[in-house]
Amino acid sequence: MARLRYSPDPQKPYGQSELALILAAERLFAQHGIAGVSLRQINEAAAQRNKSAANYHFGSKDGLVAAVLHFRMHDLNRRREALIANAGARYETLRGTVEAIVLPLSEELRPRNEGNYYIRFLQQYELYKTDNALAQSFAPAAVQAYARIEQDISYLPHKVVRERMDLITTLMISALASAERKIELNPAYREMLPTVISNVIDMLVAAITSHMSRETAATLQS
Repeated sequence: MARLRYSPDPQKPYGQSELALILAAERLFAQHGIAGVSLRQINEAAAQRNKSAANYHFGSKDGLVAAVLHFRMHDLNRRREALIANAGARYETLRGTVEAIVLPLSEELRPRNEGNYYIRFLQQYELYKTDNALAQSFAPAAVQAYARIEQDISYLPHKVVRERMDLITTLMISALASAERKIELNPAYREMLPTVISNVIDMLVAAITSHMSRETAATLQS
């Protein structure tokens, strides 16, 4: 059983060693994939003298993955809730709902002392996870926004709706992870972010509402 602390304030629950392990894990998982990184490598990157520090604090690699998610998602969810609460009638539009999903995550691209790796970590998590239950448990505001979008396109066949809902996350994370990588290579790329983020929202709205072709309809009959 993974040992993992939860708290309303993500800045306080972790001690110095735990925080160092979380940040090292986020970076290494982002760079090399979750399956490609060992707890030993994370211990070394976090400068832990105790070779079992990661296992002691988090119980397993999966426990540490969950800790990275919780460390970032707690505050991300709070920002998303605030955005939804303040959006008013704009949240009632499809673009407004998509903004509520994308904009808080895009704020993870703001400069950090430890560098920006979280969105690339999410990209690796997409490949590693077996289901969405853990991430959804940390992101109730996102679950709310996704449910609204699903209702907006409920006129489409259920299989098509489910596929589009899955692709929203994949496309968003892929686009923002690409921006995160470009910033690492060229910090001046940050100047492009307002256009990049708005364009990502435009493209997601277009993808969500795109006409279902005859070809796609035919696959549903087979």
